[in-house]
Amino acid sequence: MKTLKVLHNFIYHHQLIQPNNKILLAVSGGIDSLVMSHYLKDYADRRKENIKLEAAYVKIDEVMLGDEHMDYLENYFKRLNIDFTILPGKVPVNVDFQCYTCARERRKQLCIYAIEKGFDSIAFGHILDDYLETGLMNMITSGHFQSLVPKDTLFEGKIDVIRPLLRFSKKQLRKYARENDIQDGKHKCNFETHNIRDDIRKLIRDTSKIHPNYEKSLRKIINKWNGMNI
Repeated sequence: MKTLKVLHNFIYHHQLIQPNNKILLAVSGGIDSLVMSHYLKDYADRRKENIKLEAAYVKIDEVMLGDEHMDYLENYFKRLNIDFTILPGKVPVNVDFQCYTCARERRKQLCIYAIEKGFDSIAFGHILDDYLETGLMNMITSGHFQSLVPKDTLFEGKIDVIRPLLRFSKKQLRKYARENDIQDGKHKCNFETHNIRDDIRKLIRDTSKIHPNYEKSLRKIINKWNGMNI
């Protein structure tokens, strides 16, 4: 229950969800987005403010989930009583396929669908680990600590992107997933462990072995740069 209290406080503090909001849940099939969906379903049910949720998965053939986990997703959202939609995604054959290309296509299709269907916001399952990795990656590649924010407004106010899990670590989410029997799904992606973000993840892990307070210090400086208290 402590994690749910943290979630409610985070949503309230950053004004991520309002009464009568219609929210599209961006589903990757992994633990982060599935736990987010579970959390937000609980939040919506407790608040009783006519908050409507729908989940969407963008299917890209090059990195799609297996049939077994796709069936699991459909049954998972059926149990949560949340409508689940599969959106088609396509990466052009003449484009160099990489993580950024895939992520951009997923985001594009989600935004198109959300605006067409009148959603107020799209919820992404970005977590504290993503916040730290993005800040450090920007420091190394661009000389600044700019990172993810709890809420972005896109297309001149047509849609918001919210990140309700930004205070939660992967460790916390895995614990919650075990307690609630939430299964992780893996994409068949050749770039999963051959990209800059994975290198940054390893760097954080290795540096933490040198100094146990490294992640706390990194979090502090990224917060200071972004004017946040994540």
